[in-house]
Amino acid sequence: MELKNYIVITDIGSTTTKAVLLRKKDEFFELLDYETYPTTVEKPFEDVKIGVYESIKKLENKLNVSILEQNCSPHNLCFNSDYDYLTTSSAGGGLQILVIGLTKNDSAYSAERAAFGVGGVLLDTLAIDDKRSANEQMRLLSHLHPDIILFCGGINGGAMFGVIRLAEILKLSNPSSKFSINAKIPLVYAGNIDAQPFIISLFQNKFDLYIVDNLRPTMKEENLKPASDMIHKLFMENVMEQAPGYHELKSFVSDDIIPTPTGVLLALKLLSESQNKNIIAFDIGGATTDFFSNIMGKYYRTVSANYGMSYSIANVMADSGFDTIWNYLKYIFPDNSDSKNYIKDYIANKMLNPEHIPIDEYQSVIELITAIQAILLSKKQHFNMNFNIKRIGFLDKIKNIDRDPFYDTMYCDKVISKYAFKINDLDIMIGAGGILSHTTKEQAIIIMLESLSPEGITEIWRDKHFITPHIGKLTTVDKNSAMNLLNNNCFEKLATVIRPNCKTFRKDKKLLSVSIEIDDQKEMFEIWGDDLFYYPDDSYKSVTISFFKNCSLNEFKETFVFKTSNAIIIDTRNRNKTSFSKILEVFKPYHFISDRNELQYSFKNNQKESLTLTDLHENNISLPYPGDIFVKEYENISPDTIIAENKFEPPKLFVVNVISNLNLILSPEIIEAGFLVKIGDTITAQQKIFTIKSDIAFIGFSTEFYCPVRGIVEKINYETGIVILREIQDYALKPKIINIANKLKIKPRHIKGYLTKRIGDFVYLGNALTILSHDKMKIVHSEYTGILTDIDTKKGTVTIFYDKKPSQLKSNCYGTVKSVKDNKDICLNIDAKMINGKIGFGKDNGGYLKIYSKNINIEEFGQAILLYPFTLDSNSLKKICDSNIKGVICPSIHYQDISQFINKEIGVALTGEENIPFPIIITEGFGQIPFKNDIFQLLKNYEDNFITLKTQTQIRAGVKRPEIIIYNIKQNL
Repeated sequence: MELKNYIVITDIGSTTTKAVLLRKKDEFFELLDYETYPTTVEKPFEDVKIGVYESIKKLENKLNVSILEQNCSPHNLCFNSDYDYLTTSSAGGGLQILVIGLTKNDSAYSAERAAFGVGGVLLDTLAIDDKRSANEQMRLLSHLHPDIILFCGGINGGAMFGVIRLAEILKLSNPSSKFSINAKIPLVYAGNIDAQPFIISLFQNKFDLYIVDNLRPTMKEENLKPASDMIHKLFMENVMEQAPGYHELKSFVSDDIIPTPTGVLLALKLLSESQNKNIIAFDIGGATTDFFSNIMGKYYRTVSANYGMSYSIANVMADSGFDTIWNYLKYIFPDNSDSKNYIKDYIANKMLNPEHIPIDEYQSVIELITAIQAILLSKKQHFNMNFNIKRIGFLDKIKNIDRDPFYDTMYCDKVISKYAFKINDLDIMIGAGGILSHTTKEQAIIIMLESLSPEGITEIWRDKHFITPHIGKLTTVDKNSAMNLLNNNCFEKLATVIRPNCKTFRKDKKLLSVSIEIDDQKEMFEIWGDDLFYYPDDSYKSVTISFFKNCSLNEFKETFVFKTSNAIIIDTRNRNKTSFSKILEVFKPYHFISDRNELQYSFKNNQKESLTLTDLHENNISLPYPGDIFVKEYENISPDTIIAENKFEPPKLFVVNVISNLNLILSPEIIEAGFLVKIGDTITAQQKIFTIKSDIAFIGFSTEFYCPVRGIVEKINYETGIVILREIQDYALKPKIINIANKLKIKPRHIKGYLTKRIGDFVYLGNALTILSHDKMKIVHSEYTGILTDIDTKKGTVTIFYDKKPSQLKSNCYGTVKSVKDNKDICLNIDAKMINGKIGFGKDNGGYLKIYSKNINIEEFGQAILLYPFTLDSNSLKKICDSNIKGVICPSIHYQDISQFINKEIGVALTGEENIPFPIIITEGFGQIPFKNDIFQLLKNYEDNFITLKTQTQIRAGVKRPEIIIYNIKQNL
């Protein structure tokens, strides 16, 4: 395309829209400036064009130029005649993928790699072995709003039960699209081909379904390309279109819109071509950390969806472990519980207040150390996803006896094993993101040095303004200008890092000498083991490094000479024993002036949130999956009304492959004629369900099939001869005893030797409980369905009992039933007011509001919702647990106390179903933060009113805060 004199390029990110303005000068375009504006995809704006318009208007005001025509509006972007407009987009959080796989370490792992391969953000991975109950999985699915679901599992020809079970869970959970509840979510099925007919019949009307080849056709074979290609196609054609206003935006651009990650990859490829070097790069954001690499001409990208510096910062602490963070910060903070509480509280509060900017250097250093851990975790995930880790052979070790053992680790491409590299083969490491752009040069160096651990000789750069997506888009229309901008405007070269290859890094070993010559002035330095040398001068210089015994640098054994204008870092630290004190001593990154004994807990509130009182007229309550509804429309309900329940776990499905078991090849017409059952029939175990008519019978082959299980016929596929049966849930709701010893005529103490089941096994009516008895040639079959809960060798009996309690749903409010939908969702008409908290824990509950006073014992408050005016601590939690209190509203709590109380790290803030004695809603945050006076006074005005606490909290991908619902109903005193 023929370009005009100016180009505006925007990147519409998940949280920020950034606009850059380029001007043609001679043969290249030069960067004039850039501006940002929050991305407008959520209410009340819901139109990406608004963010584009506002960011461009800021550029106009800043540079005193006219980019848009005078009568232009956000909904009609009219660019002046001398301007081209280009853009990249990841609006709405990029490509958010939900992976469903059979097992975490096999098919689900391959599916994760396929998702990462197309730049996907992995929302979660569900698998049979992920240690979550079906109920928990369904609740999670109902909270997530994926752009695409990638469903896989099972090798071709393998068992299908797990795939069918996961499919049923997905169907029952009924996840909704990110931007429209009526839009169909694209579902890519890449699993066992034998399950395809079932998947089609189950999902063709529920999802936008696409069938591709199995990504794990055998246990040893991986075939990711069909799934990756389909996901990429869907993202380009469907998902990006879902962002509000995106479709109209396409009519204003001068060239095709590309995804933001594609822009970054294009820029990285261009840089690699110009440098002809191996490069890794990362972009650390608020919710995710993207990792890119170009190794020997091959490009890779992964997104660590839950490692970031705001929304996901608490998950960084959870996954890296607080001790890892403390090992750095112990050199700055006093070694006491107050310091540790403050650090944990700060990290957790940053998650709750993602727009907060550190107010002092103590908060800044916490973020710096957490960023190091986020990048470390993301780097590990990037290499694990894309490369095999192998040890070099014994002979190679002999040849390289003087090498650092770290170099024994080789990385080999998982698909093409001939490509191999060592960490010291990486030439350039690049960092991007707010934490890199908004820090000093020394602080950025520390982040890069500690997170990426350069080896050999490596240049470390930072993207000063994170404009690589814009430059990547520019490559599609003007590659030369893009190259010029990359080299001159985008990156700041922080330092050349030298990490020699040594047999030992002991302090008493002299490893090398360094000569640095600038303008005929020469300086000499000696470098010992376990040291860190920093020469910050960025003048052009000649550097000569001479190595002592058992020390070298890549292929250089004695002397290495190079010229550079970069700062020089020589790192000979023993990394297994190194301390942050050395970093502080050498780089002097902070000059702490505030009193660390008076650490501040103040945080900037998210301006999008409102803590004002609003009227509420509806309350929506849902079961995790369809169950029994006990109320009708227009019925009045009170807080203790049980309105619905799931008596059992979702019914299991049984897959019976009739024709495969008969080992026959038959036409669909013959198969259909042979079935003796139809959809909806109830069949018993060993019931004949299929027969071939005598005139077409096959000599030597069985022509009848007896069903091995009992159930209700859910589906019959006449193409394949597969029958899907739904479990009959006639469970033993009271203990049922079967006398095994009497039935087999054996001594009671011998029954264990005959049993085929063990305590905890689920048993269906008709299942064999014993092996064949030698004396009587008899097998005992179960007369009940339930869990084998007891084996009594004194009486010779077993007990079968379904001992799981039903999941009941109480209204916890006053109101009238407005509607009931799908035996799952109940909408109530209510007359109430609502105020949001910051975060909630536990299950919803209701009660009358009482204000806590230290002069009254907690037991005297009865079954109340307690307004607790102080920071809730572990001692208070214990006292409340010993009372009948039904819920607590408090301003704050230490992160340490709440994580111990709920028995897990919070990590990703998706809370509200914790198994604790009472719900808790926190209005301010973590630490010792008092109630805002207006909030406390507002709630105090409603003492004795009935209150419902709805605790569900989701901090990202559709923010949802806990709700305090206040009814105009007072307690009769």
